[in-house]
Amino acid sequence: MSNKRRGSVRIRMDKDTIRRVIARHSALVFGLLVGMAATSLALLQPMPAIAQAPAPSEAAGAAPAVSPSGFNAQAAAVPQGGPRAPSDLSLGAGLRPDTPSYFTRIFQSILDAPLPSLIFGQGGIPASIPEHEVDADPTGRLASFQPLGPTTTATNAFFQSLGENGRSCVTCHLPPNAMSVSIDNIAARWNATSGADPIFAPIDGADCPNKVFLAQQGKLDPRSAHSLLLGRGVFRIFLAVPDNAEFKVEVIHDPTDTATTQPPFNHDGCNTDPTFSVGKDATTGEKVRILSMYRRPRIAANLPYVTTTRSDLGVDPPPAVDPVTKLPVAVGSPPVTIDPRTGRPISGNIMWDGREPTLEHQASDATQGHAQAPNPPTSTQVAQMVQFELGIFSAQIWDAWALHLTAAGGLGGPEFISGGVPGLPAQTVAVPPQTVPVTAPPPATANASFPLFNSWATLATSAERAAQRQSVARGEAIFQTRVFTINGVAGLTNIGSVKPSTTGTCSSCHNQANAGNDSFVAAQHDIGIGGTVAAPGHAPAGAPTTIPGPSTELPIFKLSCASGKSTVYQGPVVVTNDPGLAMITGLCADIGRLTVPQLRGLAARAPYFSDGSAATLVDVVTFYNNRFGIQLSNQDIQDLAAFLRSL
Repeated sequence: MSNKRRGSVRIRMDKDTIRRVIARHSALVFGLLVGMAATSLALLQPMPAIAQAPAPSEAAGAAPAVSPSGFNAQAAAVPQGGPRAPSDLSLGAGLRPDTPSYFTRIFQSILDAPLPSLIFGQGGIPASIPEHEVDADPTGRLASFQPLGPTTTATNAFFQSLGENGRSCVTCHLPPNAMSVSIDNIAARWNATSGADPIFAPIDGADCPNKVFLAQQGKLDPRSAHSLLLGRGVFRIFLAVPDNAEFKVEVIHDPTDTATTQPPFNHDGCNTDPTFSVGKDATTGEKVRILSMYRRPRIAANLPYVTTTRSDLGVDPPPAVDPVTKLPVAVGSPPVTIDPRTGRPISGNIMWDGREPTLEHQASDATQGHAQAPNPPTSTQVAQMVQFELGIFSAQIWDAWALHLTAAGGLGGPEFISGGVPGLPAQTVAVPPQTVPVTAPPPATANASFPLFNSWATLATSAERAAQRQSVARGEAIFQTRVFTINGVAGLTNIGSVKPSTTGTCSSCHNQANAGNDSFVAAQHDIGIGGTVAAPGHAPAGAPTTIPGPSTELPIFKLSCASGKSTVYQGPVVVTNDPGLAMITGLCADIGRLTVPQLRGLAARAPYFSDGSAATLVDVVTFYNNRFGIQLSNQDIQDLAAFLRSL
C-alpha cells in the first residue's frame, strides 16, 4: 500500500502503486500548451442558420436579444496550477456520516483517478446570472428566469471549483443549455482549448482514463480519448455492483478497450482494466467490482417539479413506496426516506438511477465525485448550490418557425413554469385530482401535462405564423391525447393491476404538469433506452420485439440472474448498455429502469435520452413511434417535434 500525504508521496515500489501514482500525475500534455494560449472558450455558439426557418418579416417577430451579461463567448479556460498531490485518506475519512452506500463503494476509485497536471478552471462565467437571461440555441432562444432575483457567481458555490480537477457545477450545467450541456457546447470548448477545459477531466470526461495515457504518448488521437463525450455528450458513470446483486455481470463488448498492452499500464477497456474495474469500499476496505456506463447530465433547472410527487400533493398519501417493489422509497445506508429540507418523502427521481435521496446529497456527492474533492463541501456551500438550482427555471421563449412562444395566447417561456411551483413558500403545483392508487399509473386522459398552446389550434389562417403555430398546437394535442398501446415497460406495466399491455399517451409517463417528468415516486421505467433485451437464445415468449438492442458504441453487459430471479419481460439473461436502477438495488426486476426526465429546454441541450442516442427531436419521436407502434404520419412526427422544441 502507498502511504500518501498532501504535498509529499512515500511509495513502496509495487506495480499497482506505480500505476496509480504515474497515472495520477501524468500531464495531459496533448493540447495543453495550445489550450493555455487559446483565446476563446465558446461556451455559447452563435445561432446556426436554419434552412427551413422563415426569416421574420416584421420587427415584432424578431428574436429577443441575447443577454449581454450572459456566458462570455470569448473567455479562455483559467489556469489554476498543478500538479496536485494524490489523495489517500484513511479508511472512511472524507465521507459524510450520511453518505449513500453507493458512494462509499466508489470513493477510493475517485481518489485514485488521474488528475490533469495543469488544472484549468471554468472560463466565461459572468459576474452575475441575471434574473432573466436569454441565450441562442440551434432553433431559437432559450430563456432562464430566477424569480428571487439575480445570482452573484463569486459568492455561490455552484460556480466555484471545490475539487481537484478545476470543475464546478456550472462546468456541466449551464444556463444557456437549460442547465445541462449540449454537444455543440462541448465541441466548441474542445476546439477552443484543445481539451484543456475541465469538462474533459480524465475521471469521467474521457472514454476511459487509460485512453488519455495513450494520447499522451502520441499513440492515439486526443479526440479519440474523449470520443463518447464529443460524439454523444455522455460522461462515464462508474458504480460498484451491489453486494446483494441477484445477477452476475459479464462484459461482452467494450469500445473503450484500446486493444494494446504496454507496461506499466494495462490498456484494457474501463470495464476490464483492473485499475478502473476493481475498487475498494472506502468504509470496509473490501474489493468491489466497478462497471462504467455512459450517461447524459440531467438538467438542473425547474427542480421543484422533480422533487415533488403525487404523494406531496395529497394525491397519494405517504409513505412513498416504489410502485414495483412496494417498499418505501429509501436511498442510502442508513436509508433516507424523508427530505429534511421539505419534511416530505423523497421522490427518488433526482438521478437517472434514483441513487441520490436529496438535492443536498447530490450536490455534495457530485462535488466529491465529478470534481474529485477529497472532502465534502461545507453545509453553507451545499445550501448555496441547492438554492441556485431550486431558483432557476428554463424554457424556450422563441422559435425560428413559430416566433414568440408567448404570442397569441401561447404560454411558453420560464415565467409560466416558475409560477405556482412547489418547494417555495405558499406555492404549489396544480395537478388534476386523481383517485388512482400509487400502484397504478394515471389514466391516459387524466393529466394534461402541457396546456401551453391550446389557443394556437384555432388561429385564423391569416394570423402571424398561423401554419407554424398550428403545427405546435397539433403536436401538443398528439402528445396529450393520441392513445397507443404501451407494452413491456418494466416499472410501469408491471405495477399494481396494470396489465403488461395497456393503453396510454405520451403524458401517461410525462405527466408532471408544465415540466413533463413523472409525478410518481421512483419513476424509473425501462422503455428500451440502453437497449436492454434478452440475450440471444434466451428470449421468453411475449418479450417486446421493437427494442433496438444495445449499441456497439457503448459497453455491452450480459447480466445473468440467479435461479428463480428474472427481469420483468426479457427473461433471466439479458444484454444491455446500462443496467440502470439495478446497479443501485441489485434487483433483476430493476435492470434497465431509468428515470422519466423532464422535457423543458430541449432545443438547447441535444442530444437526447440518457445515452445520447437521439441526435434530434425527430429521432426522439421516431424512436417512440417504432417502439410502441403509434403509427404516426410524417406530419405527426414533424408536429410533435415542433411542440417538443417549443417547450
